[in-house]
Amino acid sequence: MSISTSLPSWLKEEQNYAPQTDSKRYITKSLLKITSILKNLKVVYKSHLYGPSVAFKMLAVLVLIVITSVSRNYIFVLFMLACVLVFLCALHMDVVKRSIAITAPISLITFLVMLPAIIFGQYSSALLVASKVFITTSLATLCVFTSAPNSITKSLRKFKIPKTIIVMLDLAIRNIIILGKQAALLLNSLNVRSIGKNVDKKSAIGSIGGVLLIKTSISATTTYEAMQCRGFDGSYDYTNIYEASTFKISDLIWLAVLLVIIAIFIYFQIV
Repeated sequence: MSISTSLPSWLKEEQNYAPQTDSKRYITKSLLKITSILKNLKVVYKSHLYGPSVAFKMLAVLVLIVITSVSRNYIFVLFMLACVLVFLCALHMDVVKRSIAITAPISLITFLVMLPAIIFGQYSSALLVASKVFITTSLATLCVFTSAPNSITKSLRKFKIPKTIIVMLDLAIRNIIILGKQAALLLNSLNVRSIGKNVDKKSAIGSIGGVLLIKTSISATTTYEAMQCRGFDGSYDYTNIYEASTFKISDLIWLAVLLVIIAIFIYFQIV
């Protein structure tokens, strides 16, 4: 008895599947953003020979932000603006771009919010407030961008910040790197599996966010249990890897510069 081996007609039909093209810019932009953040966190910060220590830099920036904010004299604000611009010119272009990308939009929004003051005759208020915002945000961002994250947390110890807060900041920085790598892997997986047109992009991104939330919870629980098992009592010792957070002889020069700026501030306040 012969057995028929003929294939069905639908199996003989040629398959010409051509998936619809879809834009994957949201995946590409997300990957580039995560990669840039991880790159910035892994930058090797080399302190200049005559540059201030991180601890002094943080203290000086705090003082300059306070005196700029309380200043009522626009000439002193312009003086501080000139100092910030000169300091920006002395830095690397990448640091300048990252700083301007944050300070410029904030200053512009502040200026637009203050525009109604011009209608009521306060012509200089919009420029004064916008200039102060630009100066203070520039000082804060430059302090962060020119200092290693670990040296910042180490410097906080010199200001008698509770050790628990320093531990939380250190763990947060390390987990940002870990979760950033996980997010990059998830986005790569989504990019590989995305075939054709995806009409529900928000759902795909929401799924990645949900996975990251679960991984964050697992990481926090694991860290807490590990600290419990090792008998963590709140003490947090540092190694001497980051020398930039210790005070240096060059801080005396920068202290003199800071005192001169404070003297100029007092002079303009009196005048």
